[in-house]
Order: sequence, then structure tokens, then C-alpha cells
Amino acid sequence: MNDNGVQHGSAVIGDRQPSQGMRNDESPEQYLRKQLLLLHQVGNELSLAGSLDELCRLAVVRGRQLLGHQRIGLWFRVAHSMVVTGSFGVDEQGQIRDERGKSLNVSANSPMGQVLNHQKSLLINTDCPLRNNMGEVVGHGIHVLAALWDPSG
Repeated sequence: MNDNGVQHGSAVIGDRQPSQGMRNDESPEQYLRKQLLLLHQVGNELSLAGSLDELCRLAVVRGRQLLGHQRIGLWFRVAHSMVVTGSFGVDEQGQIRDERGKSLNVSANSPMGQVLNHQKSLLINTDCPLRNNMGEVVGHGIHVLAALWDPSG
């Protein structure tokens, strides 16, 4: 842990199973209350990150734990280009991978290109090539892209 109480390393991956949805013995209100509490707790945890890099790494770790996806990563668009630069992600073996310093030229026809070109906030492809941090196809499956846009530019 660092001085802010934020855990380092990949030891926290997989410690928690993702929520399987609402249990039979709980009401929709109870389920929503639990989900909102969890969201609040994660928000508090992320707010303790000492740097943008630590925030990105922790967001990937917690996102993987809570959402239950095998792979997750954070990439940032370089200005108004079709280039993205990496932060942290989960590799093909399930380990946290430092993707800082990596950049990819995004094809306008790719799912990520569609998001960058049209500023869609969510795109889900059910049979899509899955790529590693070098842009190489490593399989096929569901690919979800969720974008956050800075309204100032």
C-alpha cells in the first residue's frame, strides 16, 4: 500500500467475485442500495489515488473485479487525432499490464475508430476481433468500448 492506503500490484485481482445480480431474497430497492453503496466505496477508493497513473491502474483493477470482465484497459485519445495512448490494462493471462508509453493508430472503421469519429459513448460488438496492447488480434469475442468525453474540447 502507498501512503494513501491504495494497494499496489496485481495481488488484488480476482479477490472478489463480481456481483451475480439481484438475489432471490432481496428486493430491487435493497439491490440498488447495495450497488450504490459499492459505487460510493469505489469512488472513495479511487479518490485516494496519488496520481493519474495510480488512478488508472486502480480503476482497471477494480473495474475488472467488479464488472467481471476477463480483460479491461484504459486508453486515451491524443488530442483530436486517431491515435490513442495506453495507461494500464489486463493482459491475455489476466495480469495487470503497464501500457504507458504504448500508442496505437486507430483505423476509422474499427470499433474504437467509430467511437472516436462519432463520439459515441458506448459501443458493443458481439463478434469482434480482440486485440492486445500492440494491436494484434488475439481472439474473437464481445468488445465493449465506453468513452468519456471532455466537453471543453
